[in-house]
Amino acid sequence: MRNRIFLITLLVMVETYGFVIEAKKEVIFAYIADTKWCHQVEQILTRKPKIVFADMNGGDPNIHMSLNEVIEKGLPLSEDQTMYYGMHLAQEFDPAHPRVKCAKPGDKITVLYE
Repeated sequence: MRNRIFLITLLVMVETYGFVIEAKKEVIFAYIADTKWCHQVEQILTRKPKIVFADMNGGDPNIHMSLNEVIEKGLPLSEDQTMYYGMHLAQEFDPAHPRVKCAKPGDKITVLYE
């Protein structure tokens, strides 16, 4: 008798978490973790955080949001008041917009607020 192993590709959707740092009701920093584009992301971005770290590994829009979604949907919501840094990337990208950058090892990002 021979044993056989079958590989099955699973689409696992789990609850993920991010966080927001506020000062005087202003969102200073947001980390949008491991998620696809959704209403909760839109709620955060309409508050116009100064800096957003976002997982942008979006090859599949059903799993992760993408760089294009950030440019097409996120920038209009934050009205050019937010600097976005792509994280959790399969590969680095060239800046496609002056307010969206690829975070790289060793980058130092300073958040200033009053």
